[in-house]
Amino acid sequence: MLALLAAAACGSVNPAPVVGRPLSTTQLKFAVMDAVGKPVYCDPDFYPIAREGGEQANAISTYPQIKADTEAYAAIVAHEHLPSGDLTDAQKLVAYKAWKLLRALTLTETYNGQAYVFQIRIQPTGGTYQMVAGQVRVDGVVSVTSRTATSAPNCPICLAASTLIATPRGPVVSQHR
Repeated sequence: MLALLAAAACGSVNPAPVVGRPLSTTQLKFAVMDAVGKPVYCDPDFYPIAREGGEQANAISTYPQIKADTEAYAAIVAHEHLPSGDLTDAQKLVAYKAWKLLRALTLTETYNGQAYVFQIRIQPTGGTYQMVAGQVRVDGVVSVTSRTATSAPNCPICLAASTLIATPRGPVVSQHR
């Protein structure tokens, strides 16, 4: 009797049952981002060097690849409230930005197949960086298990040995060791 009361007081031994239909992995990633924030990552369009118009050009050139992944594309269009037909260049940029965020978030399926775990670095508006860990059930319910302060992502710089780097004293050849 005492064990039964303790179990009831501490919550159910089994996780809450899944309610509703299972979502796609892409939809689950959007559920995580909507619940905890967008991932902070080393965006290749801006790091290590941002190029004027580079993100838009990459959005246009990558659009066929994004559209070919029909599951992900349908989830992006729905989440970003984009039209189902051909997209304008500005809309392709919206889809591309969402696609990059989706690629920055990894979900790992749990042993029971009813949930995925995640760990995501975020930076709330005006706040400090946080590492958020938790799980998302297959029906999109997100639960956070921890939030810890962290630093900005460490984005490595890889340059060819002959690359010139602008410095206050003039260009300098990069050094590899």
